Amino acid sequence: MELPNIFKGEYRLLAIPPLILIMISLYFIFSPPGIRVGVDFQGGTLVTLVLGHSVDADSLKANLLAEGLEADVRVYQTTGGFKAEIEVPQSNNLVEADSLRVQFNTLLPEVSYLEVNALQNGSDMNKYLAKRS
Repeated sequence: MELPNIFKGEYRLLAIPPLILIMISLYFIFSPPGIRVGVDFQGGTLVTLVLGHSVDADSLKANLLAEGLEADVRVYQTTGGFKAEIEVPQSNNLVEADSLRVQFNTLLPEVSYLEVNALQNGSDMNKYLAKRS
C-alpha cells in the first residue's frame, strides 16, 4: 500500500487554509465589539484577591464605585478557592498629575533658590513671586 505524496503537485493550494484562517481572524478583530483589551494594553492596575468564600461581584463593584474607583470586577472559583480580579483603568487625572509632577520637579530648584534669596535679602522677591504663581 503506497501513501500519496502531498508534497507533489500544486503548492499554491496549500496556502488556501491559512489565508482563510487569517481572513476569519481579521474579521473578528475589526468587527464590533472587537477585541476587549484590559489593563495590560490600556494601562492601569490589576488586583487579584484570593478569597476564602465567594463574594458578589456587583456589590464589590458598587462599593468600589462609592469610594471613587470605577473598576471592572470578576469573581470566579478555582481549585484553591475563590478569586476576585479587579481591573482599575488608568485615569486621565493620574496622567495629568504625573505631567504636573514632572513640571513641578523641573521648576523646584530654581524656585527654591529664588525663595532663599528673596527671604534672606529681598533681592529676588519679584522673580520669586512670578515663578511661584
